[in-house]
Amino acid sequence: MHFQGTFTMPHLLAVAALTGALTVLFDVAYPTYVPTLVRPEVLLEANGKLALTLSVAEVTGPALTGLLVKLITAPVAMLLDAPSFVFSAISIAAIRSAEAKPDLAARAENANWWSEARAGVDFVFGDALLRPLALRAATVSLAWGFFGTLYVYYAVVVLKMSTVALGIVVTLGGAGNLAGALAARWLSERYPVGRLLIGVALWQGVLSLLVPAAAQPDWTAVALLGAAQLFGDVAYPVYNINELTLRQQIAPSHLLGRVNACQQLLIKGLFPAGALLGGALASAAGARAALLASSAAILLSAGWLIASPVRTLQAHCGE
Repeated sequence: MHFQGTFTMPHLLAVAALTGALTVLFDVAYPTYVPTLVRPEVLLEANGKLALTLSVAEVTGPALTGLLVKLITAPVAMLLDAPSFVFSAISIAAIRSAEAKPDLAARAENANWWSEARAGVDFVFGDALLRPLALRAATVSLAWGFFGTLYVYYAVVVLKMSTVALGIVVTLGGAGNLAGALAARWLSERYPVGRLLIGVALWQGVLSLLVPAAAQPDWTAVALLGAAQLFGDVAYPVYNINELTLRQQIAPSHLLGRVNACQQLLIKGLFPAGALLGGALASAAGARAALLASSAAILLSAGWLIASPVRTLQAHCGE
């Protein structure tokens, strides 16, 4: 069948929007479902293994994509990727663990969708531990909007890095992410969750400062960006695994989905706003200044945790 010229940019944008919406639904549902599949004492391990699969995909995915695009072109590579989603759906459908059914009749009588969503937001911002976690997530998401808009531009245009050098730097980030996923459980067993969350939050901020520190287009710029990716990205799975496990332990089961939805709204909803702000700041003060502001915000975001009861948590995550 001949499709050349049939599909246009609006079709691509529509597919991207639908895929993005479904991804948000999945990202809310799966961390809500995991606690029903495993015992509380192995919840941290389960979250760690799920994060590890994402890290492996981050390391192998770009390289495999580049190879497939070169060998069989981008459209055919995308077509080959489609069955992976079908396989994922079949795997989830094959889960036979019993799940408690919601009382839909009671919910229909006592609440509408807006009040249910509001209940999740109220619980998050009314809880002394979840509130600072949410505020830090919002701050980091806004700041990462700057990075997402400017990182490639800064590396290629300002620092004049080659595509090969940039590819190596990004690959180092994948390796760091994989190392963090592997180390998350080991660190969780040795440090109280409060100290661990604050420590890796500060580490993220400090390492992100290496990106705007690369001011000249020479080998030091490649080294600084590579170090930021390799060592900085170690912190992300460590933080995310422990933060998610703590969130799952705090929120009651009937509110966990709405709590996760609130967190996803803060993370994914503020990222585009950060991208717009980052672009405006870069236009006014330059890309390096915008990246410096982003790094400073990521570093200062740890203050939400330091100034909260998270600092005093002495239990190890998962206990």
